[in-house]
Amino acid sequence: MAVQHFDISLNSRFGFRGSCPINPFFVEWQDYVYRHLLNRNGDAFYSSVEDKSLLELCHKHASLYNKDLSTSNLLVLTHPFYLHLSHMHYLYNNTREQAESYINTLVSLFTNNFPHNKLGIVVLDPIHYYAALSSSLLEDGKIDRIIFTKYDEGKVLDSNDLEFFRGKDLFFGGGYYGHCLSTSIRDVHELGIARSIHAVTDLVVSSPQHSLSIKPRAVLGVKGKDMTWDEVMQMILDNT
Repeated sequence: MAVQHFDISLNSRFGFRGSCPINPFFVEWQDYVYRHLLNRNGDAFYSSVEDKSLLELCHKHASLYNKDLSTSNLLVLTHPFYLHLSHMHYLYNNTREQAESYINTLVSLFTNNFPHNKLGIVVLDPIHYYAALSSSLLEDGKIDRIIFTKYDEGKVLDSNDLEFFRGKDLFFGGGYYGHCLSTSIRDVHELGIARSIHAVTDLVVSSPQHSLSIKPRAVLGVKGKDMTWDEVMQMILDNT
């Protein structure tokens, strides 16, 4: 039996209805979104007629739910569901176990009583992944803010959005290490606007393509400090 490119259990994991992840707000775009989750063949700035329309709708939706956060601590997740929406068919044995551990940590993060007043959650996502899943989490208040990235890139679509990170302590996770996630971290680091930059190792994955492991040994190197999720939460609680 062929393996789906997306995790068919995603909706039930996060408490949403239906077997296929799509926010009902974007249901008319479902077929179009799914084509792009499987075959990413757009351009960085969403210049096609369809992408322009979807981008406009995504901005409209996000403007209804994005929050201005008072906390200086932000968990920043770059493309957190990329693996489970597009690359499940590349997983096997060890990498499947690692992917399960990763998504379980995300599910716990998004479904438990999380102290958003102490650590805000910001997701960097392309529009198709936003329409599929992260928009639903934004509606439910599980995500505090969305920043759109370029198509299939970790660079934000509007560079002015990076100002939201000025003076903040950032804890990065998501995927992929060496690709989109690393681009997001590098862009913020080079601007020098964040007070500190950390990586949450439990919440970082590498691409499963041509790899025996999707868990990198180290993430930030000289740019900051690698921490586990438990270490992050303990540090937040100790400082509040």
